Amino acid sequence: MNDTCDRIVIGGTGEKKAPLPARLVGGKGANLDLLLHRELPVPRWFCVTTRAFEHLVSDLRHRFAARLAALAWAADDEVIAFAGELRRAARALPLEADDERRILESFDSLFGTETWVAVRSSAVGEDGSRASYAGQMDSYLFVTRAELIARIKDCFASAFSDRALLYRRKQGAELIPYAAVIVQEIVRSEVSGVLFTANPSTGDHGEAVIAAAYGLGEGVVTDRVEADTFFIHRATRRPRDRQIRNKGTRIVFDQRAGHGTCIAEVPDARAHLPALDDVQLDTLLSMGERALDLFGCPQDVEWAIDAEGKIYVLQARPITTLKTSVKTSPPPEPAGTRRVFDNTNIVESYPGATTPLTFSFVRKGYEIVFRQTARAFGIAESTLARERATIANMVALVEGRIYYNIENWYRYYSLVPGLERNLEAWKQALGLKDATARVPRSPARLLQELRVRANAVRNFAGLRRDLASFQRRMADFQSHFRGRNVDELSADELLVLYESVLDDLIRHWEPTTVNDLFAFNFHYLLGRFIASSGFEDHPSLQNDLLCGERGMESVEPVRSVLALTQRIRESDALRRLFDTESHDGRVWQSLCEDPAHEAFRAQVERHIELYGDRTVEELKLETSPLSENPAWLIALCRGYLRAGTTYEQFQEREARIRSGAERTVAERLRRRPWTRLAFTLLLEETRRAVRNRENTRLARSRMFGMVKRIFRAMGRRFHEQGLLGDASDIFYLTVEEIEAAIRGSAVTRGLGEIVAIRRREFQAFAERDTESRIVTQGIVSAHRAAGIARTSIEAAPASLLRGQGCAPGVVRGRARIVRDPKGAVIRPDEILVAAMTDPGWVFLMVAARGLVVERGSILSHTAIIGRELGIPTIVAVEGATRRIADGAELELDGGLGTVRVL
Repeated sequence: MNDTCDRIVIGGTGEKKAPLPARLVGGKGANLDLLLHRELPVPRWFCVTTRAFEHLVSDLRHRFAARLAALAWAADDEVIAFAGELRRAARALPLEADDERRILESFDSLFGTETWVAVRSSAVGEDGSRASYAGQMDSYLFVTRAELIARIKDCFASAFSDRALLYRRKQGAELIPYAAVIVQEIVRSEVSGVLFTANPSTGDHGEAVIAAAYGLGEGVVTDRVEADTFFIHRATRRPRDRQIRNKGTRIVFDQRAGHGTCIAEVPDARAHLPALDDVQLDTLLSMGERALDLFGCPQDVEWAIDAEGKIYVLQARPITTLKTSVKTSPPPEPAGTRRVFDNTNIVESYPGATTPLTFSFVRKGYEIVFRQTARAFGIAESTLARERATIANMVALVEGRIYYNIENWYRYYSLVPGLERNLEAWKQALGLKDATARVPRSPARLLQELRVRANAVRNFAGLRRDLASFQRRMADFQSHFRGRNVDELSADELLVLYESVLDDLIRHWEPTTVNDLFAFNFHYLLGRFIASSGFEDHPSLQNDLLCGERGMESVEPVRSVLALTQRIRESDALRRLFDTESHDGRVWQSLCEDPAHEAFRAQVERHIELYGDRTVEELKLETSPLSENPAWLIALCRGYLRAGTTYEQFQEREARIRSGAERTVAERLRRRPWTRLAFTLLLEETRRAVRNRENTRLARSRMFGMVKRIFRAMGRRFHEQGLLGDASDIFYLTVEEIEAAIRGSAVTRGLGEIVAIRRREFQAFAERDTESRIVTQGIVSAHRAAGIARTSIEAAPASLLRGQGCAPGVVRGRARIVRDPKGAVIRPDEILVAAMTDPGWVFLMVAARGLVVERGSILSHTAIIGRELGIPTIVAVEGATRRIADGAELELDGGLGTVRVL
């Protein structure tokens, strides 16, 4: 019955009566009743109305009338103190005996005695269009019949909590509200979340946003669990973007306590999957559209999906944060090309803001290398000409950051028949999302695919030879380059030397990208092989088998610094110098001036000659090479001395992990010789490809080091000629602008003015934080920072974080949050926690007990070096630097990919 004159009303009886007034059932109850009238699937519910509340608290209104009136001018601490007194008084008041009887009768008739229910507030004005009042009163989940009366009284009493009184005073509302309580059947949800019929962040009424997580919706609303986010264009009903997270936790019924909720883990098999499929997204969007039509303004809809797949609407309320006028019909889809930019992996090479000079060089390098790679697979020149714009824009610069242009990568893969099937391996290796490429099949394409496969076999067969040839070419060019004194070259000669880098090195770089393709695929196949071969009880087996790989030249710079450190330990004079002189620059000056240190200085200079290009942010041309800042090397040695770091520590541990994994494989497959043989071959090829991938990265660092020296000398030439106010201004010009200025095709002479504008822009970019994925429609430069960047981010602390485990092992230690590696020192009991790393961080990694990084992937530099050094490593831990406090005690499981805050 829906008796509007009673203290207890039941919603959802199927009777077509007038809607329940909000004055009686509160905002939430009135909205639920309207949703039921519109035949949306709402769980069964009844309401203890505002009449029951008024009867309960009428005495309080009179007893505290004077003090309530004074609260309008009281200080916040006075309001808080009074709220406690008022709440205790309300909690002590009894419900009418007849009300208690009617409540229990309603429970029994509507639900049955064993049903779990939710007890939620429904105040007048709550869930309204001006203010939501969300979270100002208490709610209770998984309430039994025996607890029901007590929880209803608790819910009524929460109307007098300090947060409720302060909030209502700020809103100018009555301090004692007209409150009701909703008692609603619990949906044992497998998936739940929130649907916004307009984008609450941007105010775009043409875009719906759906957040979805496993378990109960409380996790999404309170941001306690990881959730996927889907952005859907209302006009086309197509998702514009899908942000799929690793959902390691969910809110569920607390079986142990027998009431309430707790956080539970999500099975690994489900954690990486989207929480919603396309049919569910479409159904939710339809429900949201019906709610929008019903209420006439954009809605915030909470929903849940049970184990049988049925979708329920739990509540709906207006989105109160939109600042634009209400529109119930979506605008037309923006004109122009949709572009997706993602820096999940490339940020490891180009962290933070990157100058125009670096980007222009990087963009050209990608264009050359990927055109040559396509040729290596037999792609026709006519196809390459047709796709010139695709290959020329594999990377982009957005808000001063370098991103992959994801759509162009998908397009590139589709150009090579058969290669689009490797997208899953590429996505997994680089930690990317939404790797899809739909390519029509045709007889002509099948013939092209056969040619590509033949070329792939030829590339694989000749890969060792090609990589050896590449390394010889690299060594020969380096030798030639060292014979040139760039400081004595004119601007024209420097430009010719730069072009020789393009022609003699970068145009022959494709063996490294061919190897990368094999590395991605071998690694992916190895994972599939392990998953299908009965190793479910050894989840870190793949990482264990790749641990401690020998022959990685990328680790040689670390060995070299550790050798320097050992020499300091063994020399009384050197140890005394490092102990007594705290300034790194003065230590270096003493090494240069004191003949007693000549042998050690020669060893330092040898390190700089061989490994001076391995520094922090080494692929950014604006970063100083080690030869210009040798004091950084002194700081590294000092840090290793304090930490007592030796390379032997890692060699012993990594050998133990690797041999243990190999024994596990041998024991499990001893009766399956052919499977074991296939497994061994695949493992060896994976190890070789991963090792080659990392070694060629050091070659890349050396090539960038040469380009860096060319353009730093070029800056000095431009400054000497009066074109730039400072030699470092060169980094704010592009390669094309520099060439044009030298050879006479420049369209403006005001290079100084261009630099001044860009310095201001890039300084602003450097002070901002940006998203790892950006989606634009039409002209990219019209996509403003308001929708991309954020100046500060707050995140709730966490007790358990998940990421991608890359190097096995369980360790405990103190968190060391490092945002700027320059001058940072890691101690032996510390776990390095960073937003991102680049190859130059290897000098900090080697000193850490474990590694936790927000970005990266299974084949990122961090992952590979962590495995090689035997350091437990986890990448892709979202929000790690914000959710872990510096100095917090952590337990890190590099095999499972979990970080526990102890």
